[in-house]
Amino acid sequence: MRIIKFPEQISEDIIHYTFLDDIISYNCEKCRGSCCHVNNSLLLDAKTASFLKRTYLKDFIVSDDSVSLLSCGKKCWFHSELGCTINDLGLNKPLTCELYPFHIKKIQNFYIVSFTPCPTFQLNLGEGQRYKDIEDVVLRYIKTGVPVFSPSLHVSEERLKYEIEYQNNFKNTLSEYYRTKTADGTTEFKEYEKWYIYYLDFRWGSIPLSYTSSQANQFWNLYKRVCEDVYKKISYIRTDNIYFIIANQFNKTISKHFQLNFIDKE
Repeated sequence: MRIIKFPEQISEDIIHYTFLDDIISYNCEKCRGSCCHVNNSLLLDAKTASFLKRTYLKDFIVSDDSVSLLSCGKKCWFHSELGCTINDLGLNKPLTCELYPFHIKKIQNFYIVSFTPCPTFQLNLGEGQRYKDIEDVVLRYIKTGVPVFSPSLHVSEERLKYEIEYQNNFKNTLSEYYRTKTADGTTEFKEYEKWYIYYLDFRWGSIPLSYTSSQANQFWNLYKRVCEDVYKKISYIRTDNIYFIIANQFNKTISKHFQLNFIDKE
């Protein structure tokens, strides 16, 4: 595994959040580690890495300068029926786990922080996760230089500027939409309305970014249609799995839509 070094000084104004501030809620204690059953490389601090290098896990650790990654299989080394046991050893939880359920991708000089749905995810307006609550772990993660996903797509400066401005404005629009829905004291949303929270994340995919700004203005109506269609057909699928289904359907829908528009103009 190649570890890429990023600049030590990361300006907070190049970190963009794709989800709303103060609305996403999740309960790790209730979940007890369902997210730990994945192939992953855990980012260790110096103390934890030093300890584990003296155990049978030493052959599963890749180190480069001050960075150490512990490779896991389908289940984390430290996960049990009672949850995470790493603190029982007097060790610190890996930074990878601290960051979850958020993930980071890099587009040119911007770091895009998105939310990955977990089994306990709920919309909780006014009582959810705040940007300020996770900005420390986001900065620490980026500064380690551990690889973050970066789409292999050239995005023009103009297109990138448009996307940042659009997303900042849309977050205000979506926040107002949720607040209006709960103005009468209602706290429940329709299931597909919860999925609106993923929309800005999906816009950072390679396929959406390949379209022009004017084409991207049409994405929202297409996305809402996808959410409603998915809800009608597969409402029995786990929420964290639906995330991937919607992402796939959104990409297929916009590709088909603009292909048809191109044919019509011909």
